[in-house]
Formats: sequence, structure tokens, C-alpha cells
Amino acid sequence: DICALRFQTMTVLVKRDKEAISTAISKLVNVRYNRKFCDITLVTNGERFPCHKVVLAMSSPVLQAMFRTDMREACSKEVELNNIPSNILEIVLDHVYNFGEMNVSEDVISESLIDVFVAADYLKIASLLDACRRVAEYTPQNVLSYLRCSIKISYPEFQRDCLNFMNGNLTYMTQQGEIDSFDEKELEIYLDHARDCVPDCRLRAVFKWTGHDIEGRRSQLAYLLGKVELQHCSREALLE
Repeated sequence: DICALRFQTMTVLVKRDKEAISTAISKLVNVRYNRKFCDITLVTNGERFPCHKVVLAMSSPVLQAMFRTDMREACSKEVELNNIPSNILEIVLDHVYNFGEMNVSEDVISESLIDVFVAADYLKIASLLDACRRVAEYTPQNVLSYLRCSIKISYPEFQRDCLNFMNGNLTYMTQQGEIDSFDEKELEIYLDHARDCVPDCRLRAVFKWTGHDIEGRRSQLAYLLGKVELQHCSREALLE
């Protein structure tokens, strides 16, 4: 059967391509760890990471611009990145040298993922931003920190993931007081997103947030209630 033969041929070719890519990645990683043919060193807080300009330039338009322009880094053999902690820079380089793979521990996901997001945004490594988004694990306790990160780095897809999680957990977050730590802008962003969320839940969230600091937040109450659609709230919720 010609179709079956073609399928088998394509399967073999794809397998060979994957093996070739895997071998190439392994060799490239070994070259970095063995410090062979390195022509640039990234420096952060006294720690040094020998690398290859061509690999960095392919992954980061920020570093590529440094290497191509009349900036000091174009002629220097060192680039200082003191705003990126050394453990985070190691994760960034692992990602870059593995062509988009991201192998991180549960500890990194729970403790340092926001720092990786910020570093990826600073260096404009889109594949790393997407990888961070894929491994992010949301909880009622961490979603606000993730939301703030998404706003800071202007990453709308990440922000939407945070808001969607909040939609599904709003009642719990309100009851447990997680909603109290929102600032006005964050609550406004959430309410704008939560149009499909039950109006009663949004109403309770607004009053719970306001009640946490009545004197400081009372002036925003009328504006926020305008986003709740009071006409769709139940009588029980309004009386409550």
C-alpha cells in the first residue's frame, strides 16, 4: 500500500530528525559546560557564565542588539546582568542552549518562577515566557503575585490565565481573605474580566475588599459597584 509506505517513511524521517536535534542540543550543552569556544561571558553579582554570542543572539533580541551596535558590550567580552540573580540566569541559559526546553524543579516553580518571568521579559526571550506560562501552577495563595507579574511584564495571555483561575475560585478567595490584598487597579482589572462570573460573587468580593479597609476604600465603592451589574444580583446577596 503506497499510503502506508509513505507514512512509514515519514515516521522514520521524523524520528531521525528528532534524534539529530537531540544529539545537536546535547553537544551544544556540553560545549558550554566544558567552556569550549566561548566568546562572551555573562556576569551577575560576581558569578561568571561563559557563553557563545551566536547562541545568545539567536534567542534574545536584547542581547543581539548589544552585540551588533556601538554599545560597550559589542566590543567587550563581558556583559553585566546584575539585575538577574545567578540561579535565574542559569535557568535562562539552560533554556537557551536547549532550544526552548525548560527543565525545572518543583521548588523553582513554587519559589522562583516569577523571577524567571521577569528575566525572560527583560531579555525578550518569548519562548521562555511561554515555557514559564506552561509550567505555572496556580493556587489561591499565589495567583495575585502571578497577576501582578503579568501586569508588570505586559503579558496578556499570562494575565488571562490568572484571571480565569480567579474566576473559578472567587468564592474561596473571598472567604479566605485573599481578595483583601488586591489594590484598586487589580480589583478593577479582575471585575472587568469577570463578566461571566456570577454577579453575587462579584458583589461579595467588592464588599469584602472594601470592608478590609473601610476608611481607605470607601471612596472607590460606588465606582466598583458599577462593574458588578447590581440589577443581576439576587435579593439575598443584596440584603447580605
